[in-house]
Amino acid sequence: MPQTVNQSARTRFQGRGWPQLGLSFDTAAMDGADMVSIQVEHWFPSGRSLVFNYVSDHERFLAAPGLVCKVAEPGSTDRNGNDAIRVVRSGLMSFRERVIDFDPEQRFGYRIEDIRFAGLRMPFQHEGGLLEFADLANGTRVRWTSRLAITMPLLGGFLERDFQARATHLFAGLLRTAAQKLST
Repeated sequence: MPQTVNQSARTRFQGRGWPQLGLSFDTAAMDGADMVSIQVEHWFPSGRSLVFNYVSDHERFLAAPGLVCKVAEPGSTDRNGNDAIRVVRSGLMSFRERVIDFDPEQRFGYRIEDIRFAGLRMPFQHEGGLLEFADLANGTRVRWTSRLAITMPLLGGFLERDFQARATHLFAGLLRTAAQKLST
């Protein structure tokens, strides 16, 4: 069985302005717009409880060379659970994310609330990210999906394709590393 499956799709959409530059555009076209979709699956040779506990520990799971995560505000019932705010940094990029659906050993969902590049807020729309955990006969399958649009005129499509490729690679690498750490 292949351990990692990457699937992603790209379709066109209408863009939004970048307020910091004084640009404004009609944003009504974004409702229901097509977005970049990222989906990565990985098989773990470990039980679902162990895998969920490792992956849902944001600071531990999202730690890699050039990647740092800090829980800025703990969740309402669990440090990493519902309403937790995490800040993820990689190079000049930073993401502020809120956990919106935390169901232990089943799934957790999040929504990106803010993306910054070199301190400038990037115009974007994030439908949400979701990590789902399922028992298999010989381990656990984790499926990570995320959908977003970078709503910047002219450059948005290019930036989306670049983000999609990098995020797919990053998601797969984080899951692969977690599986290796859990099996040692």
